[in-house]
Amino acid sequence: MSDVSSVVFDSISDGILVIDPDDYTVLTANRAVLEELRMEEAEVVGRPCYEVTHRFSSPCEPPDHTCPKREMLERGRSVTVEHTLYDVDGNPFWVEVSAHPVRDAEGNIVQVVHVTRDITERKRLEEELRDHERAGTGSLEGPRGG
Repeated sequence: MSDVSSVVFDSISDGILVIDPDDYTVLTANRAVLEELRMEEAEVVGRPCYEVTHRFSSPCEPPDHTCPKREMLERGRSVTVEHTLYDVDGNPFWVEVSAHPVRDAEGNIVQVVHVTRDITERKRLEEELRDHERAGTGSLEGPRGG
């Protein structure tokens, strides 16, 4: 990667992994995903994405963990799913994961760009809203009255 490309790659606030579509190996990772996972580049690159992001010993499986890479390969186009990921200490955080194909001149998918956006705060607010609805308040503001 050129110096300019590297600076751009590391300037993006969403986490990015570039993955080999054949064996799930992480080829490169940007600074944001390393910070999310609280890991060093040497701990991520060269390992399967599912080991790095989920601490799994095999690829993600539906229904709880749809693999965006597998879905993208099956559909032949970009896909987005929600996942719970874990940092190096096992702390969960929620992300929206998009997988995008990188194609060669013949149209074959040669790499997968795996983009994560932290949605932990949104998930927390959704749960808080559900709690309020279950309690009968219907909103985060509490009951209205006068």
